[in-house]
Amino acid sequence: MRPWLELTRIRLSPTAVSNVWLGLGLTIGVSGWPVARSLAFGLLAWVLYLFGMAMNDFADRERDRTKHPDRALPSGTISARAVARGLVVLALVAVTLAYLLGIATLGVCGTIIAFIATYNFSTKDHPIAGPLAMGAVRSSLVILGATQIGWHSYPPSVWIAAVGLGGYVALVTYYSLAEDDPTRHSLRRRAEFVRGWVVVVAAASIFDAQHNGEWPWLGIAGWLGAALWTTHAIAPLPRGGPPFLTTLRFLRGLFALDMAMALTYDLAELAFASAVLAVTTLTARRS
Repeated sequence: MRPWLELTRIRLSPTAVSNVWLGLGLTIGVSGWPVARSLAFGLLAWVLYLFGMAMNDFADRERDRTKHPDRALPSGTISARAVARGLVVLALVAVTLAYLLGIATLGVCGTIIAFIATYNFSTKDHPIAGPLAMGAVRSSLVILGATQIGWHSYPPSVWIAAVGLGGYVALVTYYSLAEDDPTRHSLRRRAEFVRGWVVVVAAASIFDAQHNGEWPWLGIAGWLGAALWTTHAIAPLPRGGPPFLTTLRFLRGLFALDMAMALTYDLAELAFASAVLAVTTLTARRS
């Protein structure tokens, strides 16, 4: 079981659930909070995450023989045939769940699968197209949650969240491409792009929410917390810390962005759910 957990990067899978719940929660004013559908959307996001991570290692299995020979596929712990079968099962489960949740959800689910495949088999090593493909996956997860109301016009908050989270992940992916670069200057500059993007998304969401009335003070506090988290993520770089550690911290920071967005739009239940997922992830035993 452990090789499969390592293959699918299971410890970060709650970030996908948090992202899809954000899209679902931001349409709460239209349809009300659907508990059962929330769980179903969370399961769908989780399955899509496992599918994406397994496909990543499947696509890289030959390259990993020299770069990461200890991983499950190159080491022979799991066979390529077994992973291929697992990918088919995960895809079928995702498509079935999406179909049961609605045609709009099925359409976005298919789009996410296409983005995942494009990244893994075509654009992964491209410095621009690769990060954009990864960002598109996260953006689509937010839209996936919003499809609980079908193809209706989504509120601006949904698009701000989709672009904000997608851009964040794209920039983190852009940073990760330079992890093998021995110059800390390059890494530092790319890391600062991530922190700057958080400020941009914070400003967009706060001013959008402000149009509805009073200033969202809880949201402002949440975005300050997200900014502090990204500062914490960058901290190892000047001291020569491992660059991959920064990537991991950035990805865990997705919870902070989700919580800040939820607080900005007075979605306390969603912020609490993201916090629970964050604590679960941060306290999980390292595999």
